[in-house]
Amino acid sequence: MTLNLNTQQVLQRIQTAAQRGITEASQVVEATSVDLTPLGETGNLRQSAQVIPAVSTGSEVAGGVRYQGLPYIRRQHEETTWNHPRAGQAKYLETAKNQNTERVAQIIRNHIAGSI
Repeated sequence: MTLNLNTQQVLQRIQTAAQRGITEASQVVEATSVDLTPLGETGNLRQSAQVIPAVSTGSEVAGGVRYQGLPYIRRQHEETTWNHPRAGQAKYLETAKNQNTERVAQIIRNHIAGSI
């Protein structure tokens, strides 16, 4: 009996599944982070949240969440002494990531397991 395994095909399927998993997991983190994002007068900060779809570069797969387009985003995230009377908090993205660590891992595992 001879068994043949096309490892390139298997690796490609795993990489594609990882991309889907990371993108889905990023959507979970983004949704959580928006709820934690400070709500200013305009709501522009919350509206600037974006999922970065996962892409493959060589053997690495990466995606994520970003807030973009506003000059104060980084400071708003890092400044733990600021008050947010309307809603939200500092470290909104970091907190969302930490709150969803196991869920993110499970989403990615499920996608990869379903590909092989």
